[in-house]
Amino acid sequence: MSTGKVWVPDKDELYVLGTISNQGPKQTTVTTDSGKSVTVDNDKIYPDNPAILHDVDDLTKLSLLHEPALLHSLNGRYSKEEIYTFSGPILIAINPYKDLPIYSEKHLQIFPGLKRENMEPHVYALAEQAYRAMISFGDQSILVSGESGAGKTETTKYILAYFAAMSPDTSSMSTVESVKDKVLGTTPILEAFGNAKTVRNNNSSRFGKYIQVQFNAGGDIVGANLDTYLLEKSRIVRQAKGERNYHIFYQLIAGCTQQQKNAWGLTSANDFYYLNQSGNTSIDGVNDIKVFGKTKAALNVVGITDQEQDQIFQVLAGILHLGNIKFTTQGGKDDAVVSTPNFLKKACELWGTDLNMITRTLTYKTLSAGGRQSFYNVALTVPQAEGARDALAMLLYSRVFDWLVGRINQSLNNVAKARKIIGVLDIYGFESFDRNSFEQFCINYANEKLQQQFNQHIFKSEQEEYKKEKIEWQYISFDDNQPCLDLIEQTKGLSVLKLLDEECKFPNGTDKSLAGKLATNFASNKYFEKPRTSDMEFIIKHYAGNIIYNVAGFLDKNKDFIIPEQLEAMANSTIAFVSKQLFSDISGSKNPGASAMKFVSVASQFKTSLGKLMETIEKTSPHYIRCIKPNEEKIPNKLDKSKVLDQLRYGGVLESIKICRAGYPTRRDYTDFWERYSILMPGSPTAPKDYKAGVKQLSEFGGLDLSKMQFGVSKVFMKVGMLADFEEKRAHKLGASAVVIQKYIRGYIAREAFAESWILLEKLKDAKNKNAQLKKKYSEVNTKVSEALTKINTLQESNKSIEGQVSQIQSKRGAADANYKKLHEENQQLQQQVNTLKNDLRNMQPKGTTTAGDIDISAPEGTVVLARALHSYNAAQPGDLTFKKGDVITIFNKDQDWWIGHLNGKIGIIPSNYVKIQE
Repeated sequence: MSTGKVWVPDKDELYVLGTISNQGPKQTTVTTDSGKSVTVDNDKIYPDNPAILHDVDDLTKLSLLHEPALLHSLNGRYSKEEIYTFSGPILIAINPYKDLPIYSEKHLQIFPGLKRENMEPHVYALAEQAYRAMISFGDQSILVSGESGAGKTETTKYILAYFAAMSPDTSSMSTVESVKDKVLGTTPILEAFGNAKTVRNNNSSRFGKYIQVQFNAGGDIVGANLDTYLLEKSRIVRQAKGERNYHIFYQLIAGCTQQQKNAWGLTSANDFYYLNQSGNTSIDGVNDIKVFGKTKAALNVVGITDQEQDQIFQVLAGILHLGNIKFTTQGGKDDAVVSTPNFLKKACELWGTDLNMITRTLTYKTLSAGGRQSFYNVALTVPQAEGARDALAMLLYSRVFDWLVGRINQSLNNVAKARKIIGVLDIYGFESFDRNSFEQFCINYANEKLQQQFNQHIFKSEQEEYKKEKIEWQYISFDDNQPCLDLIEQTKGLSVLKLLDEECKFPNGTDKSLAGKLATNFASNKYFEKPRTSDMEFIIKHYAGNIIYNVAGFLDKNKDFIIPEQLEAMANSTIAFVSKQLFSDISGSKNPGASAMKFVSVASQFKTSLGKLMETIEKTSPHYIRCIKPNEEKIPNKLDKSKVLDQLRYGGVLESIKICRAGYPTRRDYTDFWERYSILMPGSPTAPKDYKAGVKQLSEFGGLDLSKMQFGVSKVFMKVGMLADFEEKRAHKLGASAVVIQKYIRGYIAREAFAESWILLEKLKDAKNKNAQLKKKYSEVNTKVSEALTKINTLQESNKSIEGQVSQIQSKRGAADANYKKLHEENQQLQQQVNTLKNDLRNMQPKGTTTAGDIDISAPEGTVVLARALHSYNAAQPGDLTFKKGDVITIFNKDQDWWIGHLNGKIGIIPSNYVKIQE
């Protein structure tokens, strides 16, 4: 176990760095960089790579290839806005969710002519590899995959832009630009008719497209051809909650003119069942009116006229009215009848078809009685009628989609001048949701197939590299996913697809009966499992992990009925666009044959389409781009490590690294290896004439296990971890060398310093003599200056004393003025009180008495009340009467708490609680 930094699992960060503090036989205690102590099993500890390898631009350059190392490298690069990283033959592209200045004309000129090892990771780098390989070796392909919202469509745009820029014949630039504009101009069309809002992405591509860019012998773009795969037709008639139908329906309702709305019977998206059943008819931040304008402009670019556009939209409007048709029963029977004939009538009007004929295809099926000319009609039930309605909707829409693709190819294709091609595949990646249904089953089946091709190519590339370098190697084994594909698709024995189709044909087949048969027939298959908690689910163990599928809706979604009479009705349409364009391959003559619904399996169509795609890819040399969605919120500067790790697993990146790990994943050119690690040689090694021999000798002196190394023609090949060992020994040698170098440098510095000190000493003596003379002069001057300063200080102190005295006098004067003012105000107040008291006494004097000063006061007999003082009282305010305990006071007036009394010739106010009336 490494004694340096190690990675350990963490519930929040997935993995964190730490240092081993205590190692046991089964468990180890690690102190993380944040200071937390954790104890984990030894098999969950991952040594960190040398620091020099932390920021590699190719993950296969990592000496230690494990999950935390991959995530650490990708996260570090993403934080610096380096969104591209190689992983051997794979280019990993992490969506930045913001514009980056890395796609300019200047960047287009960086990559032409560079070798792979000299290229920085970039979509242009991979496009350059494919372009040069096409020039030298023939047809190439670039497979762009990733989950919804990972940036596949944008990546495809950059690839096409690079090919256009590489066309060297300036005389053909107008053709190149025209093809480029048309190819890029197809994007709004395909997004409108093939993209939809899903729970994970507002603009999810619901089909795969393979663009074959055509080049002449000189490498100029001369044309292109577009193949589409796996259109999700079931979305036309049903959508999951929160999702939408294809964008074009909402654009049409929002963007067409009022005259067109009136003619086609369009109102609001909420008024049509095929659009409102999911409860979501809009997308935040998307203006369907503006986008509709871009769609129409793109249709013009590829040569589709305004008249043809109106005819397309008219057919789509008819599909919306078709979805509003409802059925009921009459007369106590189960026979279905149309209960909303107005919608059916409008749909037939828009398609130019016979109303009665379409009505029959929705409510009856014709069966043969045994002879060629003997037939009879059987009424459909309501569910069967709804199935016939939806089958017609899917038929019409798929015909429109295929016609658009055909017209695009008419505008782009130039087979006559094409000599080589580069195909660019843009297809949805592996999907795993909380609830996985039929759509996820088909998508993951396709990715399982693509993964097999990917594994075989990577394996083949590894073997070819070993053969080219003439090194000894053994057969590299890897997990082949063929058994999983056999479970899904095999034709010789039972498979999931076979059982699904059989159950769809069985009259009483249900989703639950399908689940039961799957569980019974595949109980012993190690790639199949039935959950214990549900009878409606099954598990397939894909290369990317175990996925639980819910069979609810599987049968309905797999049924793509073709009703001959519906084809006949469309072929007999009075509108030429419908009969001569969309259904030109169908004879318009009336066929009296049986019109029983012909079951066509959606999954079987999917399988056939996928097979053709694989055949096309096998004819080319593939290159791979894995687009990564860094977070669910689709915001910049945030990387969810757990989500990214899942996508690396789903995209086959981890699988490719496993294949590399099984062999010799670390490779270095002999020259580069010698220049970095030659310090491990004794003495002072010089560049050898034969670098291969030099590297062999170097490795022997390094004391490492040479059985983990192979020496090829131009490179040294190493097993996992060997480069880290070389780095550790190099760091040790550098450290020891640094100590020796420091010793000699310090000795040299000390000797130089000592020699300089003698020279400085002599200079110091001369300086001291001069300094003594200067000191004497300085002392004389200083004495005079000191005397002058003393006088100045004395004067300043005297001045300060005088200023202080003046300040004190001014302060005292101010206080005296304030005190005088206060006393004057108090005197006035007292005078007012005296005057008031005199007036009060004058008013209270009994008749016949006087109020002068201290004269006697008398009153008529019988009017005097006497009271004895219980306590002594000193006048607190002017007008109060002072008395001692025991004094007898004459009381004139009793007013609650304060009375007026007379004592010793004086009248004043006394407190009533200090005296007691004498009886």
